[in-house]
Amino acid sequence: MKYLLLMGLLISVSLVGYGQSSVVIYYNGTVVAHLDNESVFHLIGDNITNLKVLGTKFNLTGGYLYFYNSTKVTVIYDANFPKGVIQGSEPYNVTFHVIVPSSYTFAYISPSPLSLETSGSLYNLTLSGSSLDVLYSAESQSSSGFGKEDLVILLA
Repeated sequence: MKYLLLMGLLISVSLVGYGQSSVVIYYNGTVVAHLDNESVFHLIGDNITNLKVLGTKFNLTGGYLYFYNSTKVTVIYDANFPKGVIQGSEPYNVTFHVIVPSSYTFAYISPSPLSLETSGSLYNLTLSGSSLDVLYSAESQSSSGFGKEDLVILLA
């Protein structure tokens, strides 16, 4: 867990400097969003706990956070995702980073990934857009899923 948080913080710190909103989603349910000049954020996942909003006051209404000050806001929370499924959407384009163990197999990814990097025993899948759908499995899927080698071909 400490390794995941450290990796997330490193990714998050590097992304904050680019001035684009980003959302880091971990397979265990931790979500870290760095928002730049956005006035609303749609919470990704179910059963939200440990919600922290840094940089502004906010209102939570119907799964959306509305911010009073929208310059630089960080949202951190824990959520539940259906097993092997990470889905989310925002009312604007963001860069999504999905962090899963490298032993997992991807079955479906939308939109097309921008990159897939391995750091230690974790994949960092990067997507850009207003929504994402990532289906994965902790078990090997010899014929229906695809792994890192297939993603490299898909990205090319």
